Amino acid sequence: MKCLVLMPAWEPTDVFFESFADSQLTYWQPTGVMYVAAALKRAGHEVRFIDGAFHSVDWIVEQALEFEPAFIGIYSNMPMWENARILLERFAESLPKAWLATGGPTAIGLKERIFKETHALHFACTGEGDLITPEFVNALERGEDITRVKGWVIRNKDGSLTNTGMAPLVENLNELPYPARELSEDLHRYIPAPSTYIRLPITTMISSRGCYNRCIYCFHVNEKRKIRYRSASNMIEEIEHCIQEYQVREIRFFDDNFCGDRARVIEFCQLMLDKKLPVKWYCNARVDCVDEDMLRTMKKAGCWCVLFGVESGVQKNLDTLQKNITLDQIRYAISSAKKVGLKVYTPFIFGIPGETYEEGLETINLAIELDAHYVNFHTLAPFPGSELYERVDQYGRIVGHYSDYNFEKAAFVPFTMTREQVQELRKLAFRRFYARPRYIFRRIIEARTKEDIRVLMTGAKSLYHLLFNPNAFQIEH
Repeated sequence: MKCLVLMPAWEPTDVFFESFADSQLTYWQPTGVMYVAAALKRAGHEVRFIDGAFHSVDWIVEQALEFEPAFIGIYSNMPMWENARILLERFAESLPKAWLATGGPTAIGLKERIFKETHALHFACTGEGDLITPEFVNALERGEDITRVKGWVIRNKDGSLTNTGMAPLVENLNELPYPARELSEDLHRYIPAPSTYIRLPITTMISSRGCYNRCIYCFHVNEKRKIRYRSASNMIEEIEHCIQEYQVREIRFFDDNFCGDRARVIEFCQLMLDKKLPVKWYCNARVDCVDEDMLRTMKKAGCWCVLFGVESGVQKNLDTLQKNITLDQIRYAISSAKKVGLKVYTPFIFGIPGETYEEGLETINLAIELDAHYVNFHTLAPFPGSELYERVDQYGRIVGHYSDYNFEKAAFVPFTMTREQVQELRKLAFRRFYARPRYIFRRIIEARTKEDIRVLMTGAKSLYHLLFNPNAFQIEH
């Protein structure tokens, strides 16, 4: 069967405030979607992938008309849903015989509720697409009973909906094919935000899936709280493949917690050292999963930066988020990473349930105390499927449309603050952290490459807007 798998078209201002798009705009290869494309190829289907980040809606529709797919799968997270819906309805008009499906966070979180948004949608994938999409498409092609395939919501001919139930998880990640990078855009088109990479070309990898924690703002495809890991040797094989086929010089790991299995991290690092693989890499980790020896080994093996989700400078608010970490663990992890020579990126969140404006100021103070190389200050997003969304009446209120459900627009407002106060905290935090003479001087003297200079220039532009644009975080109503 001809299958078209795609990301919807989107503009930087769909996600970021216009004043800061230059410094935050990121183009990562969509690894999850490319896993689905690879799984469909392995199953014998003819597959095409389109990344809408680089194309208009009209161009995408024209390409679809030329390809004439029988099955179209569109990825969507919440900020992208409106763009995905527009594409679905364009496809319904121009390719009326094609089966139209969506997957990703929107479908997983909303399930049956997503069908109220558009009449163009036939199916919603609510599980891990690389496992269940080939089986589903095979059943469609053969005219078999698709309701037997777990992990789907199906619109029946009479308009009723059938939820086929929770799908199993991919238990052995080593058995998955590599993401179908050969179907992707030219790798050199994928340039992340300044300060999030040091070498090009760069690609993304996922070496584990799942998380054992229950943060109130996260959603999961399955109720099981565990991490499934690829083996260290399997990771190395994919990196070698990326070097050979695409001349990749850097890897960005998008695991929720790369360091969840200490022994695997050490084994992976040793293999990187033994094989002398010429790539740098960057990962995410929980502060309660690292120690100085592990971080030192990671540094030796090519890791240059670690993202630690700090979120708040107030223990009460960390407990509300159900992070299951302490301020002491935060301080230890970040100081240890800096001690061994790693760069550190620390995102924070404002608008936590029960958080006051004064507590937000404490979070800013912690950010300055930790003095990470890079920080970001987000607002809490009410993603469907998360505890925050499903029990929002206990925590606060949701404002705005689905397109506001990102880390910028303060779509969730706690009872203890106004939306304006949440955004005011973000503005103040960016100003106080990045306008410090000590920080600016350090970044200038550390600049060594053209990319370092580009980071400084885009950062200076954003800082100018923060200091002199009173409407920098103005939300359009």
